[in-house]
Amino acid sequence: MGLESDGIYVRFLSLPPGVNGATVTNSDGTLDIYINSQLGEEGRRRALEHELCHARGSHLWVARSVAVDEWLANRPEGVG
Repeated sequence: MGLESDGIYVRFLSLPPGVNGATVTNSDGTLDIYINSQLGEEGRRRALEHELCHARGSHLWVARSVAVDEWLANRPEGVG
């Protein structure tokens, strides 16, 4: 099962424990967001919001450490 909007493709699949989601950039400029299907509805919603913060905050195209990008995505305003 998946969703698509504005070149962002969301897919639900079983990911390892502790991995709620991940975002991958594609060579054509689209994004694949993978959400852990083992999460409950609220967990999937939060994981999707978190991954979308990475996309909106341009975290995927700026050379920074993952730790900084995670901190930025977890801020209340979610971008940076």
